[in-house]
Amino acid sequence: LIPIGRLDKFSSGLLLLTTMAHANLIAKLVRPGEEGSSITKGYQVTLSGSVPDAVLEQMRSGMEIVVRKSSVTTLPCIVERRRSGNQEK
Repeated sequence: LIPIGRLDKFSSGLLLLTTMAHANLIAKLVRPGEEGSSITKGYQVTLSGSVPDAVLEQMRSGMEIVVRKSSVTTLPCIVERRRSGNQEK
């Protein structure tokens, strides 16, 4: 069995397991938007502080980050600010 995707230390969610017999499914779930996949990924993040509007705008447009000492630009994404009591999402 192999996992489809991963969960980080401080995250929670569903972890799917499959075999390589489902390689097409794995590709569609791990890399949505490629190979004709109509699958989209969604993330919900809860913060104990606030994020400046300028940072949210960078995320909407795609932002440059460093991964393994290489600079990459993320894809643009949909960002929504939600307020729930003292928490922002």
